[in-house]
Amino acid sequence: MICLVFDVKYQRVLDVRVALNRQILKNKYWFLPFEDDKGRETFVPSGRGVVSSDACASVHGQNVCKNVEGHNGVVKRNYDGVLTDFTNKIVVRLSHWWCNSAGCPKCWLRGWSVRVARTGERRVDKAVKRGFGEPLHVIASVPLESYGKLEKDLRKDAREALRVRGFFGGLLVYHHFRIDRERDVLKVGKHYHALTFNRNYNRGANGVDEAYEKLTREEFKRDFWIVKVKDKRATTFGTLYYEVNHASLKLGLKRSTVVTYFGEMAYNNFKGGVLDVKAEVKCPVCAGDMPKCRNDSELRFVEDIGDVNYKAWFAVDASYADCFVEIVEGRGGYG
Repeated sequence: MICLVFDVKYQRVLDVRVALNRQILKNKYWFLPFEDDKGRETFVPSGRGVVSSDACASVHGQNVCKNVEGHNGVVKRNYDGVLTDFTNKIVVRLSHWWCNSAGCPKCWLRGWSVRVARTGERRVDKAVKRGFGEPLHVIASVPLESYGKLEKDLRKDAREALRVRGFFGGLLVYHHFRIDRERDVLKVGKHYHALTFNRNYNRGANGVDEAYEKLTREEFKRDFWIVKVKDKRATTFGTLYYEVNHASLKLGLKRSTVVTYFGEMAYNNFKGGVLDVKAEVKCPVCAGDMPKCRNDSELRFVEDIGDVNYKAWFAVDASYADCFVEIVEGRGGYG
């Protein structure tokens, strides 16, 4: 529940966005108003554009886990965050169609952001297998003196700031805003998130490389870039998903390039082949497979992601298991 008070004009805008996608309420960055710095370029947070088509977020089936034995005795939080006993339950996840637009308020979170993060994950995993080392989550903050530069030039400067600190390849995501927690607004705070590699970086017992900290302080005296290595995150996908769903988009472009690769991971240097980014759908309760099924029962579910009663996944009594029939590819159904 939002306990913040906005002016009437923005509250109307927010009400419209919530009606399109209630998931934005889960993170302040996704719903706070943002400031315009009146610069040479105009940026907006991802997901603040218009809906791409009537098909966006439409449901075309369900993924179902019928592993009742694996669910018995499991008590964990459901989609709404409420502790739930999944004993004698099957788990159903609605399968939506998502567009590829970074600005679409319906699809950017569970469509575009997921696809971009999966693509980056596959590429980073290939780099790890080729001996690049541990991927590092790095934030490079733009010096205030450089705020007047075009973003394409800032991106070049960011790559150079990373290079001189030993980062030899990776990807960059531009963030134009930071949360001002005192005023509850997204203020201009230009920085880049990177998932990158550095063969000389070694975390100590305290999780920090003291030699790197000394190096970056020395480089700061020359280029004024603050380049911090963040704590190790649980998964590559989780890191990238966070980076892209908070990304910024330049207005006036038909398609804004959000992620770019540099150094030894640049496209002309890193031949990764065809990357399969189709995600496996796993059960949130037992981590088992969830094949696509059609619903032959009388049960009907809320499909509108803007409805207050919408749930992306939920438990259903096991007595309905036979009513969810697996769709065999090539034999009709929802596809």
